[in-house]
Amino acid sequence: MIFTYVRKDFLDGIDFYGAERAHQDFVGKRAIWHFSLDPDNARSLLQEYGWAEREQVGSREYLARYVRPTGRDLPVFEIERFVHGEKAMRPFLSALTWPVVGDP
Repeated sequence: MIFTYVRKDFLDGIDFYGAERAHQDFVGKRAIWHFSLDPDNARSLLQEYGWAEREQVGSREYLARYVRPTGRDLPVFEIERFVHGEKAMRPFLSALTWPVVGDP
């Protein structure tokens, strides 16, 4: 799974990353954005739902590695983070816990 999120410090009005107008529009006037994350908490959020974080990048790295090579011109902002997660594998049970064929 790949998802984006808005930085918590932006949504909370602590750091605007030069996007004061976006904060006024999307957090204030229209109140579109309600969910945000601290980048350090993305891994634990995924783990709560059985997912593992494989990669997390900021806007510059996302543009350089994933957008520009496609030839697309997408706007990406400092307030956005990008996460690649995979469904976590269930740990295998020890062979000692499996019944042996022929055991009573």
